[in-house]
Amino acid sequence: MGKGVIGMKIIGNGTFSNDSEKIDRSLKYVLGLGTVDMIIVGFEKPEQIDNYAERVANALITSKKK
Repeated sequence: MGKGVIGMKIIGNGTFSNDSEKIDRSLKYVLGLGTVDMIIVGFEKPEQIDNYAERVANALITSKKK
């Protein structure tokens, strides 16, 4: 109890930042594992926060359909 798994650098340490498909695949994979309790993503612009929140929601929906 009191322990968790943190997903870090799941966007390829920024190398996927211009590849929407890789970002989505990475999020779906990590969130689909069922073992990651939280993820840490660094943002360059405030508007990226809403974009990633939507991507995470879509990845979670997709992983639950399996």
